Amino acid sequence: MLIGNEQVSIEVLIELLETKSKFVHGLVKTDIEPKDRQNFTSCLKLSSDDVLSALEDINNSRATRVYLQLLRSVVIAYIEHDTSIVDRIYHGCKAVNLPSYDTIENTIHKAFNDAYDTLSELEMNIALQGKKKATISQVSSFARSQFEKKSKIVSYDEYETYSSDDEPNDDPDVDANLLLKDEEENSSEDEDNLSSISASGRSQFHGMRVTDTVSPSLSSSYFCVEIDGKKKYMHKQTACWLLTDDKAVLSSDRLKRVQQSNR
Repeated sequence: MLIGNEQVSIEVLIELLETKSKFVHGLVKTDIEPKDRQNFTSCLKLSSDDVLSALEDINNSRATRVYLQLLRSVVIAYIEHDTSIVDRIYHGCKAVNLPSYDTIENTIHKAFNDAYDTLSELEMNIALQGKKKATISQVSSFARSQFEKKSKIVSYDEYETYSSDDEPNDDPDVDANLLLKDEEENSSEDEDNLSSISASGRSQFHGMRVTDTVSPSLSSSYFCVEIDGKKKYMHKQTACWLLTDDKAVLSSDRLKRVQQSNR
């Protein structure tokens, strides 16, 4: 697909997977291949800030980044329930309104006039005039001031990149005093044998079980690693996800069972 004189291409996403660590973008191959059970979670991951930022280092990715930005605006405007009215209007217009300036302006004026006439039937025009919101210029000024007050960056980093198990979620801020004594005694020995992983300077790992400390009750599920020269604790499931190129297919997947039964 062409946007202007550049092409939206899956190849740039494949190059991203091949050249950068999962810690940077959080993607797997099944997130970008249309034939591999793409879902809403894949959509959120593809349009995340981490992916858009990582794509800046990939050649000929500008059109793909624009496409993913529009995709994220659609999600914010029409799917997320907690989006404010101001943000919903902004992202809805950003993603959908692509005609000429005159067409957009005429459509907005017509919509405003129709809405005002409808409210006037209930004599709400009197209240609007009293609040100085009876003209499109007055409403525009009010909407702008509200947008400037409430505008915020919406993040979609907090999705889960793997299945949760029966364990309670680990708190990354757990007190260091809860660490196992034997881990503290052998910390110097562990540091000599730590596996080294590059995260390209990333310090936050939303959706991944990577922490600075771990409670004794969960110690058997974590092991020490070195990420960008810093000692961290990584969940075994996160390690499996990090070393796997494709997303695992659960045996309980209904679609998979139907496909297998028809063979």
